[in-house]
Amino acid sequence: MIESFDKCRKYIDGQYPRIYSNADVPGSESLYAEIKAIYDAEEKRIIGKGKALKHFLLNTKIYINPHDIFADIIYNENTPRKLRKDTFALYHKKAKRARELSRLGAIEAFPDFGHTMPDWHRLLTLGFAGVRDEAKERLSRAADDEKRAFYTSVIDAYDGIIGYTERLADAAELEGSVNSLFAAESLRGIKDRAPRTLAEAMQFYFVYYSAQHFADGAVLRSLGSLDLILYPFYKRDIENGADEGYVRELIRYFLFKWNSMRVEANIPFDLGMEPNRLTYLIIEEYVKLDVHDPKIHFIVKEDTPKELILTFLRSVRDGKNSIVFISDSAVRASLERIGISKTDAQSYTLIGCYEPSAVGTELPCTLNGRVNLPMALESVLRELKDSGRADEIGFDELLSLVRSRILEYVNVAIDEINTVEEKYPLFMHSPTLSGSYEPCMESGKDIYAGGAKYNNSSVCAFGLATLTDSLTAIKRVVFTDKKRSLSDLCLILENNWEGEAVLRKTVRSYQEKYGRGNADADEIALDIWNFLSDNINGRKNGRGGVYRLGMFSIDWIFKYGRLLGASADGRFAGDPLSKNLSPSVGMDIYGITSVMRSVMKFDHTKCPDGNVLDLPVHPTAVMGEEGLSVFYALLETYISGGGFAIQFNVLDPETLRKAQISPEKYKNLQVRLCGWNVLFTNLDKTAQDNLIASMEKAE
Repeated sequence: MIESFDKCRKYIDGQYPRIYSNADVPGSESLYAEIKAIYDAEEKRIIGKGKALKHFLLNTKIYINPHDIFADIIYNENTPRKLRKDTFALYHKKAKRARELSRLGAIEAFPDFGHTMPDWHRLLTLGFAGVRDEAKERLSRAADDEKRAFYTSVIDAYDGIIGYTERLADAAELEGSVNSLFAAESLRGIKDRAPRTLAEAMQFYFVYYSAQHFADGAVLRSLGSLDLILYPFYKRDIENGADEGYVRELIRYFLFKWNSMRVEANIPFDLGMEPNRLTYLIIEEYVKLDVHDPKIHFIVKEDTPKELILTFLRSVRDGKNSIVFISDSAVRASLERIGISKTDAQSYTLIGCYEPSAVGTELPCTLNGRVNLPMALESVLRELKDSGRADEIGFDELLSLVRSRILEYVNVAIDEINTVEEKYPLFMHSPTLSGSYEPCMESGKDIYAGGAKYNNSSVCAFGLATLTDSLTAIKRVVFTDKKRSLSDLCLILENNWEGEAVLRKTVRSYQEKYGRGNADADEIALDIWNFLSDNINGRKNGRGGVYRLGMFSIDWIFKYGRLLGASADGRFAGDPLSKNLSPSVGMDIYGITSVMRSVMKFDHTKCPDGNVLDLPVHPTAVMGEEGLSVFYALLETYISGGGFAIQFNVLDPETLRKAQISPEKYKNLQVRLCGWNVLFTNLDKTAQDNLIASMEKAE
């Protein structure tokens, strides 16, 4: 029926970059000129978007890989997604204060079209034709022009997807290889009806992804609860005589095709929402593939079988660091905190890195704003020094000034985001994504015009440990031990600790550090956490929804670290900031349990946009069955203690150092970097050094 995956693997690997490297495809620019003319000709741009999308899907060049059992590749970079980029500047210019703070490295604020997930279950139940026919039926009853324009857009978009599916089927049939003919059969099966087999459901994923992500332009960032979504198709195949050997082959082809896309920051899916036989098959084949992409969110519930948890922990221990463990109870409670109903919160997925979203009801926009917490302190200290007031205030007043500066950053970011969001209907429409959402179809509104039930936005704060340790250091140096005045310390920081090696060593030796279970440090960190929650969660956004607080940093620690001067915790100017909820590098000298004690003091339900704790683990600590039991106890303690998400890097620092010297010998060395997975040898030296340092104890 299909060729062995092992035989075809080398022909599938990297197939997307090879195709997209040919950016000068003949006709690509002229086709974009055609779709832009179609878009611009319509007074109602939402209609123009649907027509442009249909024209593109029916005319763009496609590519069939004769070795792949799934087809979907668009041979063109000039897609309708550029329409939004070409028109956005016409409708918005950043406010002056937002521009100033952005240049400083204090905040960032922008529209977020990059973190979406369709309602996969609804799509696979209706099929492309089912969504289109629903839109036709609703159009016949629509009472006003706006609704009619919306339904027309959805009809055109899904007509385009159906036509695109047929074009792929014809091309695959013409290719004529064993695998291409298999793909053609699956494509013809889903053209006019919903998928019935596992192969058809998997093929459906790729067709839809290319239509929404590549063509439409609402960046798709989750495959959803894969084991739960695909289980009915698996069960039907088994009942109809398929064996698990065939299913395993499909899984290999499916997962590896996503790997071949080289999606920025990886494409994620979650497992464990309702564990079943397919859960085990997927993780077993994933481990055998030895890939770092896609990445997996494993949902841990109160009744998750211990053996399943151990299966995932073994995978991480064996070097598959592409798994993050998510607390089901923390996610649901955090979504309910921002007004999502208990029923809607029960059906969620993780978008992007760690950000939860209610499936089919919420458009969360999980990366609208960033707030650089250590920059708030640097800014306050600079102003105090320049005004001559540095030695006139106490620590409590300093902390109050830092809170006020953080609030200013939050307010400027939110004002900027709201201003942009109010203009979304002028330049951003996604009929593809909207058609998958039942609330959009019921209301007759595009998802970017407020069509979802919950239209939420986000502000993420980062550098918590750097800020906390800097404040505790100032408290000791200036106010408790009185080693230096605040004005003197400000000058020392401006000079990047030059000539103050002894003081810097003293500061770094203080016990009041976040991540050690230290009461003084944790009290400050908790104060900042609660302050951010009180001033972000539930605030109104520009789309009829509310804001969600995120406490993660992904790779911003490098970019914003370069913009920050020396900090009072002993950090040199330009060095990276602390990562996610982790302690500053080298400060976790009392081990993992002390780190967890600090982090579990937070109420994680106050962080509905997500957070994560990164834990470095030496391989010797989790060796054998006894080590696996220790590993399980760590995870269970964190989840039961209220933690939100946790990810591990089980690595030996010596191995990482060897990989720096001889990268050709460690090509498959996986590491978990902030919110995604990478091969260690693909990182630049700064990121490699930072990771190595995080795996070691402070000297």
